[in-house]
Amino acid sequence: MSDWINRRNVLLGASALAAGGALFSVEHGWTQPADGDRSNHAVLVAVTEYPHLPPSAKLVGPNNDAQLVYEYLMGSAPVTFAPENVILLADGLDNAISPSRDAIRRTLDDLVTKVRGGDFVYLHFSGHGTQQPAMDPTVEPDGLDEIFLPRDTGQWTDRTKGVPNALIDKEVRDHLQAIRDKGAFVWVVFDCCNSGTMTRAVGLTDGEEVERRVLPADLGIPDAVMAEAAALGEATRGTGSPPRARTR
Repeated sequence: MSDWINRRNVLLGASALAAGGALFSVEHGWTQPADGDRSNHAVLVAVTEYPHLPPSAKLVGPNNDAQLVYEYLMGSAPVTFAPENVILLADGLDNAISPSRDAIRRTLDDLVTKVRGGDFVYLHFSGHGTQQPAMDPTVEPDGLDEIFLPRDTGQWTDRTKGVPNALIDKEVRDHLQAIRDKGAFVWVVFDCCNSGTMTRAVGLTDGEEVERRVLPADLGIPDAVMAEAAALGEATRGTGSPPRARTR
């Protein structure tokens, strides 16, 4: 049943994929190029192994989803994806790069150099996501950074360094903005939270259900530090802190 649900979601995503260019054209005045002039790109990030975190952080689902999406893009997508334009970052899958922080960022940087105006880019991030005390509290109204956890995520030490090898939301924003600045249309899926609890226990017996999440404490961030960061965000909210820069 869970496999059917995943395949249905992939097909729904493909429908959005086919319509993405038209939607962007209407909303942003972008002229969609002829199919022969447009390249389609995909970066699929699936993180299942976290060797530097507690054993409970290990995941299974991201690899399943990434494999389904990869096979769909290669064989059934309504638009053509050249094999060299679909990059898979995952452990335990064929033709994949291990999803470390450097590998993810290097792949996104390489993508910026490849895309042209009118290209389509599909990005898929699946793994753990959590929060940390903001490294720069002046630009975070809630005092917290949202972070995506690559394979080599380590234990937090202090606010100045943050969680080692985590991808901070502002870093992801900068990568996306660089791709959009080239004139490409970007469709992004972030599957990095603990949703879908209605189907989590399907096929399991009593005692087999496991809560899959990484808490700040699992990264070594003391509860007191998280509370202090949140309190700082509450104290500075609405007192003249500079607003977050809006992206186009």
